[in-house]
Amino acid sequence: MREFKVGISASLDASRTVHTRAFLNSVALFNQVYDSPLHLVWADDGANAEMGSRAATTLKRNGVDVVVGHFASDAARAALQVYSGTDIAVLLPAATLPELTQFGQAHRVCCTDNDLIAKMAHGLGETGCGSVFIHKDESVHGRYVADRLGRALPNAVIDITSADALVFCGRYEAAKQFLLARHQEMDSREVWLTDDALCDALLVLAERLSIRIKVVSYRPGSGEVGERLLSQYRQQYASFPGPYFSSTIASLEICVALSRGEDTKRSLLKQNFSTSFGDVRFVERESGFGEYIVFDLANDSLLDVV
Repeated sequence: MREFKVGISASLDASRTVHTRAFLNSVALFNQVYDSPLHLVWADDGANAEMGSRAATTLKRNGVDVVVGHFASDAARAALQVYSGTDIAVLLPAATLPELTQFGQAHRVCCTDNDLIAKMAHGLGETGCGSVFIHKDESVHGRYVADRLGRALPNAVIDITSADALVFCGRYEAAKQFLLARHQEMDSREVWLTDDALCDALLVLAERLSIRIKVVSYRPGSGEVGERLLSQYRQQYASFPGPYFSSTIASLEICVALSRGEDTKRSLLKQNFSTSFGDVRFVERESGFGEYIVFDLANDSLLDVV
């Protein structure tokens, strides 16, 4: 069997993001469980555009067949411009910005920001709150979700003091600062967060705060095999694997299937891929893989759902 090179790119420095360790653990678990023919080539994209472009250049020079990553939409958008015109296929396990699949190389193994927005708008509607204030960080993801969610909610307001509920769109580190600021102001209003905020660090933080927190994020596991892998992860690493566990494992499983064929591009167009978390088939480079659900940190163990 020929050597099949898979580029792995995300923010690989654990001091930058709480999700690095979970991502590295997920890849390590995959390598432990599967006897795969994949040759992994690592590149740190820093979760930003500049480093994303450099990481893509490194992987391109290394002659990778497929890339699993880039996880942040900021890095993915810059990297996809580097891959343009090549035969390198890119599996996106977490980059949710809808426009990314306009690049011919990109195939998304997760939902999109539009799915998140629909779920959050529905959830907020069910609470019956009178008005909602939306805040965001400067990430591509945060800005996109905040803008579209504001359009989708007829009760969105621009004055935080007049809102009944609060939404923060963006990465965990920025969401943490938003929560701490609300706590310092003795603000007990309900706060809704987007998918990236779902992690062990948030659970620890939430125990210190007098704020009811809800997070719209991915169901961590599904199916008998997927639930077993999730359980193995929790036992082995004594932590929650974060929102991108299932899509990371599924992307690597797709790479194993691709390594057995001769035409990666044709396989991605035509093939139905069996993964531990369900079948994946790309239609116009979108898979619809996974599911957004609402986690209520006051009630959920992060395995139960609202």
